[in-house]
Amino acid sequence: MKHINKIQIKNFQSHRDTTIDLDKNFNCIIGSTDSGKSVIIRALRFCLFNDAKAGFIRHNCNSAKVKITFDNETQVLREKGKKVNKYSLKELDKDTQTYEDFGKEIPQEILDVMNMNLLQFDIGDEININIASQFDKFFLIQETNSVKSKVLGRLTGAHIIDHSIRELNKDKRNLGIEKKSKLEEIESTKERLKGYEGIEDRQKELDGIKGKIEGVEKDIETLGSYYEVRDLVEDFNVKSKIAKHFQERLGEVDVEKYEGVIEGVRDNIDGLIRLGELSGDIELNEKYSKENRDSKKDLTNFWNVCIIDLKKIGKCPTCFRDLKEGDVERIVQQI
Repeated sequence: MKHINKIQIKNFQSHRDTTIDLDKNFNCIIGSTDSGKSVIIRALRFCLFNDAKAGFIRHNCNSAKVKITFDNETQVLREKGKKVNKYSLKELDKDTQTYEDFGKEIPQEILDVMNMNLLQFDIGDEININIASQFDKFFLIQETNSVKSKVLGRLTGAHIIDHSIRELNKDKRNLGIEKKSKLEEIESTKERLKGYEGIEDRQKELDGIKGKIEGVEKDIETLGSYYEVRDLVEDFNVKSKIAKHFQERLGEVDVEKYEGVIEGVRDNIDGLIRLGELSGDIELNEKYSKENRDSKKDLTNFWNVCIIDLKKIGKCPTCFRDLKEGDVERIVQQI
């Protein structure tokens, strides 16, 4: 606990320049009426609590100053006037710190040093337990029973127990509300779970359906293989029919006859070439030419038959692919 060793008052009401040394045990200030005894208390309030009423500056002075020196040599100066409003703090072996523009509040650094705060006994309610004014009644006598209870509770620490009890009751109410909500949620969940009764049986049904699906997929795979084989068989049958048709058509043709015709055409051509080179006999040429025309006519008839058959069948006799426009003529020319 700090003790005030000295008070210095300058230009504060009736005090021009007053210095008072105090004892840490007990101090009594006596004097005649209007000698400035109460002003000392006002000066303390001014410095300690930034509390001052209008007209506190001495007449014809620009500012008032109050400096308090504590037992640890710490000094707090409060100065206020027309052009100045500040607190100054000087601690032992430290530079002086000045605080301005703080309004009605006291800088926290000053509060920490003085440690003489107002006692807050309720929200928005404070009481000064350090200094009483001249006309104040005895401590708490003029206060209501409720205020007395709160202040004494704050001083003795009973307010902590009261606060704890209030918090416990509040937590109890909140827990009761939460419990009720959870119980309702449990009941609601039970109702929703009723819709899932027999889920094990449904799972078994689902597993059975999955097995059937797998069987169908295998059947589809087997069926696909069947269709591939069927297409191959049908293609083979078509090609077999085409081959058989050409075989039958070729069986109707006298191959030896046409081979002889072709060989005769070749001989006639050779003879025409030799005769043309040797004698130029017109009659002989005409003879060979007539024979050659007859042979060519027979060959043309044979090719026409082949063309008609190929167009009817619509398939190539070697690779069995579908024939397009112009394919038949090209096949005959290659033959």
